[in-house]
Amino acid sequence: MMLWTPDAKDRRDLSTLDVDFIHQHDLCVITDSLEQTRTSLTTSGHETGVGRDGSVVEFSSSIPPGFDPDVWPLRRLRDFLKWLEQWDSNLHRAFLGRLESLWTKGRSFLVVIFSTPSGRFGLQFNVTYQDQAERNRLAKHPSDRRQRILRLNPTLTRFTVSDLSPTFVHGRNQSGRETLADKKITVVGCGTVGGYLATFLARVGAGSGSGLLTLFDPQNLGPENLGRHVLSIGDIYRNKAEGVSALLKKEFPHLNVRSRAVDATQATDTFEADVIVDATGACPISSALNAEHVTMLVRSERTPTLIYTWVEGPGDAARCLTVDSLKGMCYECQFVRSVNQRSCPTAWCTSRESWFGWTRAQLTTADNRVV
Repeated sequence: MMLWTPDAKDRRDLSTLDVDFIHQHDLCVITDSLEQTRTSLTTSGHETGVGRDGSVVEFSSSIPPGFDPDVWPLRRLRDFLKWLEQWDSNLHRAFLGRLESLWTKGRSFLVVIFSTPSGRFGLQFNVTYQDQAERNRLAKHPSDRRQRILRLNPTLTRFTVSDLSPTFVHGRNQSGRETLADKKITVVGCGTVGGYLATFLARVGAGSGSGLLTLFDPQNLGPENLGRHVLSIGDIYRNKAEGVSALLKKEFPHLNVRSRAVDATQATDTFEADVIVDATGACPISSALNAEHVTMLVRSERTPTLIYTWVEGPGDAARCLTVDSLKGMCYECQFVRSVNQRSCPTAWCTSRESWFGWTRAQLTTADNRVV
């Protein structure tokens, strides 16, 4: 299943798409958007085939299904209906009603899936007609069409269902888990930290749904970067933001990823986000972003949360600082420039004798950075 509108479960129209995956052929994908699914799979190198619009119905039950080993597996439709009535009588009535709905009108290939506490499973069957005249006649008479299908008693093909929906994939295989879907996330700097961080953000949903993942970096990938960067020698001398963006789109074609090969401190759209991650590790850039961010906070303007991240010394530790208000420290508050200084030089933030229980003396290091 590759579903794009998980919130529309009771209203969505499901279809099937034949797919030859690169490493597995003759599979069928169930989707609520043939166009999006076909685009996503073909972009990844998989080969798509026939799409059957509206050929799937979906049922849900809160009752775990039971299986009688003496009559399992079920091979014909009437055997399935008998078992379905014993399992969930409401589902049985609903299924019989669906046999008279638009689902069966004029269709030969029909698919049913069930969502249960034990997981998803499904079945498919074919309906044959003597000729086109019979097909047209039964299309006008729903009850006759149902009786025709029940008399035909078609053979069933059963299958298991795997979830390939963005919600499930980016939720780390846990339904209902909160992700970064529909959020606008900006990463400033696509070097060692920012490049890998962008891939991690993508895996938890950044850029999915109506969201957008924006990557800033004006520099190109050089030979000195290769040993520690997410990109490879095939991307050498390519802009880092463009390279990481292309990598993410190859891994997850459905994501909305935008690359900006410019200096984020000079761009006009840097703060058009819900969260900004400064992964440059460069004090001048961080200070410039901090100045703009704190100015917006002082003016009570709508501004994103800003997360600064860097690597201490020769890779001793990775650190980050989150700033979302003036109640705590800003980026400049980390630097101790004089013994008696109690706040950052511009006095933007709340003046405090210590941060997180540390004294000023303990916060002073060789490079004047918090440890």
